[in-house]
Amino acid sequence: MKKLRLLCLLLSVLSVCLLLCGCSSEIVLPRDPDDSYVPSGQKKPIGASSSYEISYTSGGDGTCCVSGISLKNGKTPDSLLEIPERSPQGDTVTAVECKLVEGGFNTAITRIKLPDSVSEINEGFCSNFPNLEQVDLPDSLTAIPEKLFYGLKNLKSVSIPESVTSIGDHAFTDCDALVTLTIPDSVQHIGTRAFSNCDSLKRIVIPHGISKMGTDAFLGLNYCAVFYEGTRTEWYSVRPSTTSVDYVTYYYSETKPANAGKFWHYVDGVATTW
Repeated sequence: MKKLRLLCLLLSVLSVCLLLCGCSSEIVLPRDPDDSYVPSGQKKPIGASSSYEISYTSGGDGTCCVSGISLKNGKTPDSLLEIPERSPQGDTVTAVECKLVEGGFNTAITRIKLPDSVSEINEGFCSNFPNLEQVDLPDSLTAIPEKLFYGLKNLKSVSIPESVTSIGDHAFTDCDALVTLTIPDSVQHIGTRAFSNCDSLKRIVIPHGISKMGTDAFLGLNYCAVFYEGTRTEWYSVRPSTTSVDYVTYYYSETKPANAGKFWHYVDGVATTW
């Protein structure tokens, strides 16, 4: 009986405390200060970089584009800039349109990751980040615009997705740290001076489906090995016009040719001369 009276007393005291404090039965946990507020019923952004503030412009149809990037107050800039797949409002990010990134923090960024939802990138966007070493391009990208990587002397790694059909003028000009590059079969057009003056580029694989290459596309490659997936005759019909040929062209042959010449084939997926 004594235990029952004690239990009732404790319940009464608890009820009074709840009334006095205006407390509800809901338990509210503290929120991570980096976890931006998401309105009820909307999806949380995916993969946003923790130290950067990303601005968006809505397309009004459930899509949006990235229109600005800035450093959050009091944050130390990360070396990775990761664009989220969705905005805080739940719109799908389909384009990166900001042309200029200012503030000094951009020199800290060495890698950019873009979500597969992005199909369009504004020309020169990556050139905002002079120390960029790696870019993860989205699988939905249809074109590499002109001057996208222009002058990025530290750029070491770019994987061109199979969705890309064209590479714009000066897209990789002066990318001194690139050593090898494979252009996927989907690419049909390579622009003027697209790979000019890439001093370290020693191997580049050109697909058979290329139909047009701009003037001086490979100017100043310091005797780079160009592995073309077609025949010599086909190469001469599509090769870039130039005043100086600094590369050596090899032509594809599944079997070892009987006659000597510059031919190549794949060995474990790697372009290899015969």
